[in-house]
Amino acid sequence: MLAFVFKAVRPAPVQGYLHMDNCTDLSARVAAINETLLSGDFAGGCLKIRCCDVAQLYTNLSHDVVIRAVAWHVGMYHGTVRNSDRVAIPIRGRAPKRSIHRGASGNPATHRTWLTDDALRVLIYDCRYAYMTLGDIILRQVKGLIMGKSTSNIAALMALAWMEDESRRHIPRTLRCRMGGARLMDDLFVVSVYMPGDPQSERDAEHLLSALEYHSDLELERTDEPGDSAHRFLEGTITIGDGSRLTCDFFNPNAVSLLDDGVCCKPRFRSWSSYGPSSVKRQVVLGFFRRMRGYCQTDDLARTQTTHGTQLLLELLHCGYPLEWLRWLIRSAADSVVLPAARSALLTDILS
Repeated sequence: MLAFVFKAVRPAPVQGYLHMDNCTDLSARVAAINETLLSGDFAGGCLKIRCCDVAQLYTNLSHDVVIRAVAWHVGMYHGTVRNSDRVAIPIRGRAPKRSIHRGASGNPATHRTWLTDDALRVLIYDCRYAYMTLGDIILRQVKGLIMGKSTSNIAALMALAWMEDESRRHIPRTLRCRMGGARLMDDLFVVSVYMPGDPQSERDAEHLLSALEYHSDLELERTDEPGDSAHRFLEGTITIGDGSRLTCDFFNPNAVSLLDDGVCCKPRFRSWSSYGPSSVKRQVVLGFFRRMRGYCQTDDLARTQTTHGTQLLLELLHCGYPLEWLRWLIRSAADSVVLPAARSALLTDILS
């Protein structure tokens, strides 16, 4: 319910709104940032970037801040999205998720109708009555979100989005269009644009990188090195090419060690002999190829899947994955997951 309200009220991305639904949206977001910031008066501009992490997000969020953020989203839903306080949510396994709509569904066997205010009351109850045990002592959690609770994840996202909106309101309107970025949960990067040869424009761009502020309980920790042109973000690398445009690519932390002696410096897979069905292992491997597509610009996708796919397969062989199984996996993968050109190269060079 809260997730539906969150998705319904959020504004257009790039300018001032950082949230991404999935890490595979990164290349699309980078392309949108380039198109938006490097246009109009700043068509020949240069970009600055800063990568950060919201430290200890779940632990430091106060209950009052979370409740205010969710109440703001509910109010936005009432005032700007739909003139209705009812949303019909499909019961899992009984109706497709796309059938979410406002009002009563007319079929209580497949949908459950919620009042938006009731969803807010459920969150308030979860915050006010969260208990844990420490030995024989019962403690009530008075700060921070409950780890593992179904409402905690979306409540944290709502809180961050609300803080970003509040922070954006304090930025002069003439400067808002000069910044963008992306955030996946508590990892984020902010980008600003300036005109080369204009000192004031460059100072404004530097100021915009630090203009984003969250609640005083939260701390932004920089995860990049000042002055570097390439920055690690999630499982990718974001680079400013010649200071003018952002590019992104997939990153494998084992690339160097695999090229040297085949030993993984950072094991990411369980041994083939570990417990668990092969179908789960199949989805894990295909998930890496999907993320390669989501992190990479379209022109370099075949090269990226060939290069990083080779490293991925070497890791899997090192973990005892059968050669025949890997060959079957690559052959049977859909073209939307593994490009035909990359498939041909992997089957010829690694899995032959």
